[in-house]
Amino acid sequence: MSITSALRTSLSGLSVNQRELEVVANNIANASTVGYTRKTLETSANVSGGKTYGVSVTALNRELNVQVQKQWRTSVAASEYSGIRSDMMTRLDALYGEPGSESSMSAIFSAFTSSIEALATSPESTTTRTTAVAAAGNLATSINQLSDQIQSLRNEAESGIAQAVEEANALLQRIETLDKQIVAASAGSLSPVALMDQRDAAVDSLSRLMDVRVSEEANNKITISTIGGAQLYGAEAATLKFDQHGVIDAKSTWSADADERTVGTVTLVGNDGYSVDLFADGAIRSGSIAAYKSLRDDTLVEAQTQLDELASQMILALSNRTEAGTAVTSGAQAGFDLDTSALLEGNTMTLTFDDNGTARTFSFVATDGAATVDNDYTADPSDTVVGIDISGGAGSIATQIAAALGSSFTVSNPSGDTVRILDDGAADTIDITGFDASVTVTDEQSGDAAFALFVDGGASGGAYTGLIDGEDQRQGLAARLRVNSAVRADPALMVNYSATTAPSDSTRPAAILEALTNTNVTFSGEGTGIGSKSTPFVGTIDDYLAQIISTQAPRPARPRASPTASRSSPPTSPSATTIPARSTSTRRWRGSSNCRWPTRPTPA
Repeated sequence: MSITSALRTSLSGLSVNQRELEVVANNIANASTVGYTRKTLETSANVSGGKTYGVSVTALNRELNVQVQKQWRTSVAASEYSGIRSDMMTRLDALYGEPGSESSMSAIFSAFTSSIEALATSPESTTTRTTAVAAAGNLATSINQLSDQIQSLRNEAESGIAQAVEEANALLQRIETLDKQIVAASAGSLSPVALMDQRDAAVDSLSRLMDVRVSEEANNKITISTIGGAQLYGAEAATLKFDQHGVIDAKSTWSADADERTVGTVTLVGNDGYSVDLFADGAIRSGSIAAYKSLRDDTLVEAQTQLDELASQMILALSNRTEAGTAVTSGAQAGFDLDTSALLEGNTMTLTFDDNGTARTFSFVATDGAATVDNDYTADPSDTVVGIDISGGAGSIATQIAAALGSSFTVSNPSGDTVRILDDGAADTIDITGFDASVTVTDEQSGDAAFALFVDGGASGGAYTGLIDGEDQRQGLAARLRVNSAVRADPALMVNYSATTAPSDSTRPAAILEALTNTNVTFSGEGTGIGSKSTPFVGTIDDYLAQIISTQAPRPARPRASPTASRSSPPTSPSATTIPARSTSTRRWRGSSNCRWPTRPTPA
């Protein structure tokens, strides 16, 4: 080997050593840099004519475990999902107040029932009457404010989705730019490892927003799709669109039907004009976007529904009375007569009977016109619900009931507003065991202890029955709950159930207390997370409030499992619980009350 060749060989070695030192120095300097990967040089001997003439650098490689990177991206999406949900659930829990605090929901409800206890003890006291009305107002206001705060959290979640979508679009554009540079460099035999680090960092940031799947192609190119299969980046980046709604309230809901949807949805728009609703398609299952959607459309809607159910049953517990049927016979047939004159839209007539040894229940819901109701209208999982248009009077009511029951029953309108239902007589396959109605009392001094202490303060501006103009009146009721203006103006109505009620008569205060704290109610399990449709929660109004507060305690939340991840069960709703009866009285309807008020006293 000549001296010149030896020098060249030595210089090549020195050059490679210098490059290696540079690489090591960069590795040390960027040891804590987010997104930086350790680099190594790949070298090979320079061979010519069977002889070695030094060394050269053939590649600059990244030391990266692709499987670990894939798992990390999956875990970071799940972590972001859980973190956002946990933070907002903690804030939701705080809205109900600290246990023992005078401003907590449980303390405010207790203050209300305590004021009613005091009123039952001293019904003649003007101060006690005024205090009870004020406590009722404080309870209604607290429920209103809690409802408003829940909707504020939903609006925040809507904004969170909008911000995440904006960030995702910026990241996709950056990924596209970097990816094209990487492909061009790779095709030109360059080693674009720094660009690949930057691209990976952008993909990592994207994985916090949604769960993504990354596939590698020739020349270090990548494609990105959601775990659900929607392609976010291929030849070019797709665009995500979110039609953010400025104001969200209790009636704002998501639907795959754009005509019914009243909150925003995320749509993927490809460069070929193709678009798909990612929420409807279930394409986003984890990350911050999925977390905000879960909160907006599930968790917070459930919290609102719980409050609406509480407000609904609290109103019905106090304002509805039972119109009992009168036993009648006609030859071998037996049954009941029921006065339907007091029925309002939303009130329920209940028929119970034995059908060849099987107990059955029909709930006839009063409607005004052609409105339809389904079995979810009542909380009873075993009844058959039938809508009955009451606008045509008792004769029409009887005809509709007859059509619903079939030929085994005889249904008629013997006189006035009376509807009569008789069994099949001598055939003896049907035995009617009861026919009564839950009716809403609208007169504060009707002679009944029942009265509308609380009302729907919304557009209806009055009595609450559960159904108005064919629409479910419960949705958003917590925000509209008000104390009856007549009672606010005259607190004596807390005692005076008739024009001649004695000042010391405690009938009405005692009935209020009984209805709220000692009468079991069957609460709707639809959308509340307390009980279920098949096994609804049974307990007092007080018990139900305690259940609401307990279900809102911070709880872990997991994103929906992807097809490539181990499937774990989502957080379950509290087990359906039945509170042992403390009274023989029960109420079974969401839209109507079967609260057994004390026997109507005879006015003095």
